[in-house]
Amino acid sequence: MSPATLLEGGSYALVRQAAEYADGFGLGWFPLDGRPDPVRVTSRMPLWNEGHLLEAARRYPAECAVAQIRRAETSPAELSGAQPFASSPFLFAHDGELEQFDAVFRRPLTHGLSDAAFANLAGATASELLFASWLDALGGRTDADAMAGALEAIVGKVTQLATRAGVAASFAIVVTDGSSLLTLRTTTRGTPPPLYTIVAEEGSVVPVSGRVVSSEPLFPGAWTSLDAHSLVIFTVAHDEAQPTQV
Repeated sequence: MSPATLLEGGSYALVRQAAEYADGFGLGWFPLDGRPDPVRVTSRMPLWNEGHLLEAARRYPAECAVAQIRRAETSPAELSGAQPFASSPFLFAHDGELEQFDAVFRRPLTHGLSDAAFANLAGATASELLFASWLDALGGRTDADAMAGALEAIVGKVTQLATRAGVAASFAIVVTDGSSLLTLRTTTRGTPPPLYTIVAEEGSVVPVSGRVVSSEPLFPGAWTSLDAHSLVIFTVAHDEAQPTQV
């Protein structure tokens, strides 16, 4: 599969949504070159202006890719906040909100980081701080169960802070190492951001039997919504789903 397909393919492709999400985009993928580290391309410009950045993604196939378009809360958008975030061998993307982030969450989450994680912070977004906290919670482990446990750990910490302050925190997270792909969808109040999934059929813009997870259905087919308050592990090689509740 060409990773650019995630941005350009389908009747509701991300490039078609970019009019509403015009503050840049990010694309990360694992080229079939035997290396564990993903390639990442980001821009603060609208997707329709940056077709030249996708040339490599169109040319070199991958079995796993993550893409996101942005509508930034502040202007101009920080390039450092473009997702997915990458730290070999992981790609990480978060959709959601930490209400009153500066007043409630920034200081305790930042103070909880290791020196190495703090030094690697490039920006000031809630999503990047969640990613740094997740890497710390991993503690150097790389297996799927550790990835899931680290997600539960950071959500638990944020939930405690949100409950104490009486504010909301919501999460729709996708994280992958190129072999396993994990989704987490939950919130402390109301309905969490949407996540849908499908196994591609004949005629889809992605290869037959390919697993796609998206915040909105990207092309016609039998999409299903991932349950609220769920954590699912998809094993990329065999497309096995292991759902749990969070």
